[in-house]
Amino acid sequence: LLSSVLVVWLYVDRSLLARLGAVSQGMFAIAGGNLRAPLPAAGRDEIGRMAEALRLFRDTAVEVEEKNLREVAEARQRLVDAIESISEGFALYDGQDRLVLSNSRYRELLYAGLEEMTPGTTFEHIIRRSAERGYIKDAEGRVEEWVAERLSRHRNPGDPWVQRRGDGRWIMIGERRITGGGTVAVYSDITELKQREENLAEKSAALEALSNKLAKYLAPQVYKSIFSGRQDVR
Repeated sequence: LLSSVLVVWLYVDRSLLARLGAVSQGMFAIAGGNLRAPLPAAGRDEIGRMAEALRLFRDTAVEVEEKNLREVAEARQRLVDAIESISEGFALYDGQDRLVLSNSRYRELLYAGLEEMTPGTTFEHIIRRSAERGYIKDAEGRVEEWVAERLSRHRNPGDPWVQRRGDGRWIMIGERRITGGGTVAVYSDITELKQREENLAEKSAALEALSNKLAKYLAPQVYKSIFSGRQDVR
């Protein structure tokens, strides 16, 4: 009889230890972030109730995680939509200068036809390929020198500056370092503004040339009245 009781006790003891071990493993797995870890079946005794409580905790954590992931995805999509809607080119690079996010305007404005415009591509690779393809006017015949200059300006950004493109367009570039070591950049096409500026400069030069010619042939009083708008010449 004693031996039978001992056998039963050993069996029950081992069963309890096994179930407790399974519960403990599940707890450690969940604490480590594994919310898909297998858990022991629930039961009517204390260990079974522990397993059931752990399962409820795990299921709640899974729901919270899934909800958080949905919210993060929705927030990211709202950000992407907002960036996509602006008329300027926008790009975000991480601390290792790898492309994280950009809008279609950025790709169309600066690198149309460049296949390497995918997240994870380094800034240096992108600008080098654009220089090699003739996208940058200032890089013609001096690609390596230009790449070094552009990297220096990118990594130590200052005031916005203007870049002349190979197709004749003018792009204003503004870059700023952000917390964490990344870089955000905004690109604006100011070609029309530059053209008006050049036209105004040409007209000013023509007017000055005309003024100089008139000064040679007109009496000082007449010349002065013409360019001052006064009609007091006698």
